Amino acid sequence: MNIVDRYIVRTILGATALVLLVLIALTVFVEFFGQLDDIGEGAYTMLHAAGYVALRLPRLAVEMLPAAALLGALLGLGGLAGRSELIAMQAAGISRLQLARGVVLTGVFFAAFMGVVGEYFAPELANYARQMRAMAKFEDLNLRAGNAWLRDGDVIINMRQSEDEPLDAGIYVYEVGEDRTLRALGRAGHANPDDDGAWLLSVYQETRFEQLFSDGVVHASAGLRRLETDMLTEDLINLSVVRPSDLDARGLWRYVEYLRANRLDATAYEVAYWSRLAHIASAVVMTLLALPFVFGSLRAAGAGARLMVGVMIGLGYFLVSRTLANGAVVFNIDPIIVAWTPTALLLTLALGGILRNR
Repeated sequence: MNIVDRYIVRTILGATALVLLVLIALTVFVEFFGQLDDIGEGAYTMLHAAGYVALRLPRLAVEMLPAAALLGALLGLGGLAGRSELIAMQAAGISRLQLARGVVLTGVFFAAFMGVVGEYFAPELANYARQMRAMAKFEDLNLRAGNAWLRDGDVIINMRQSEDEPLDAGIYVYEVGEDRTLRALGRAGHANPDDDGAWLLSVYQETRFEQLFSDGVVHASAGLRRLETDMLTEDLINLSVVRPSDLDARGLWRYVEYLRANRLDATAYEVAYWSRLAHIASAVVMTLLALPFVFGSLRAAGAGARLMVGVMIGLGYFLVSRTLANGAVVFNIDPIIVAWTPTALLLTLALGGILRNR
């Protein structure tokens, strides 16, 4: 890395750090404000809310870093262009492709940061934050090794989440009699609230044990069950759900293989896996995308115009990514195409702009 590369990297890093701090500050305010309604429920205090938001900071930083990289590169390189430093570099014999090398190196640094933090720290901290929040809100909750236990009268509810044994994940319902004998055992894959405040357990399978004279009678059923209990809330239901954002890339791919092996629909998780990789790569593309704008129409523009362009590109990338991800499940589109199309479009735009402005 020569002196020009180091100067460009330092400039973009500084601008991106400022942008990321602003974005995180705004997001933290919104996240903390959303926790205010839950303060006072059980033992959940303002200190718990602050800890919950703090534990989610690594994930928030990883999610916002590509957009921050684009804005930071636009501001950093735009400042160099405004002070005619880029023109001086070109007059000294440095080509735009050589300038692009420093920009790409900065993007690679961002991608490496996202890979390390997003895969090794963010999922674990986010899971711990969710469990801490649930334990504080529900004092009767017994949470051990990813299993949450609750009792409501004769009904015992067990929420399980396991990326290593996905078959065990779900909501287990045990019904006991007055003599503490097991009357029924059921398992649901999903739960959703209905209009009356109860919970609808879907993908539900139940085995009911009854006594008839001296012979034991067993009845098995499957379908949908309506469970009326005030203890089962959305926070507790989330403890039993294997969400793509809660897994690292390796765990996510293991879960995809599990779904495939059991002939279950893995499209949503495949999209999440490839989107995770494309999101990391987008940090490089977003940083590089700033270069043609700085040498083109935004050369003499102010910081406000550059910020507007960056926000519009970031918003467009977000909307296209979400639309394609939803379309993959509905229209059965290849997950790889869905995940990489937005990043590929940005890369084409960036390379086309750089070659056109050579």
